[in-house]
Amino acid sequence: MKKKELDILGVLLGIIIGAFLGFFVSTRFIKEDVPVMGGEKEVGFIYLVEVSQYDNPTGANNMIKELSLKDIYAITIEKDNYYYVYAGVYGTNEEATALKDTLINYGFNSKVSKEYILDYTNTIIDEKEKEFYDYCISCYLLNLNGGTYDISYDTVDFETNIELFQDISMLGNLKKETLINKTRLQIYSLLRKIK
Repeated sequence: MKKKELDILGVLLGIIIGAFLGFFVSTRFIKEDVPVMGGEKEVGFIYLVEVSQYDNPTGANNMIKELSLKDIYAITIEKDNYYYVYAGVYGTNEEATALKDTLINYGFNSKVSKEYILDYTNTIIDEKEKEFYDYCISCYLLNLNGGTYDISYDTVDFETNIELFQDISMLGNLKKETLINKTRLQIYSLLRKIK
C-alpha cells in the first residue's frame, strides 16, 4: 500500500516540476515567424532598413559618407563584431520596404531586418533604471506605429539617460520626416547600448 502512494506522489511531483520548468523555458524563446491570427498586430518588433554590413568600422564610415552624398542619413551599429549601416527604422515592414526600394533605386543594395526590442531591458538589475528604459521603449514603439504619448515626469527617473530622454521627448513633437527618421535612428542607437 505504501509503495503505491509513493509512486503517485513521484508522478505528481514530476508533473508539477515539468510544468513549472516548461513554462519558464518556453517564455525564454521568441517565435518571430509565427503567423499573426485574426489580423492582430505583432508587438515589440521594429523593422530596420539595413544598407550594408562590414567587418570593420572604416567600410561602414565610407558607406555613411556615400549615403550622405545622396542626402540619406544613416548610422552604424556594432553587433557581434560586425558594423551594420542602417538608414531607417519603422514600425511596419511596409514602411521599411518603401525606403529599401528607394535605396535600391539609388544603387544601394538594401534589405529589411526585423528585430524584437522588448527584451533589451532583461539584463538590467536596477528597478528604476529598468523602468526608465521600458518606458522609453514603449514611447518609441508607440511613435513607430503612429501613436502619440505624453511624457510622464512623475513616474520615471529621466536622469538615468538624459540624451535618450531628450530624444524621446522631442520625437513626439517632430513633424518633418527627415528629422523623425534621424531621431528614430539615434534612439535605436542609444537603446542598443543597453542590450
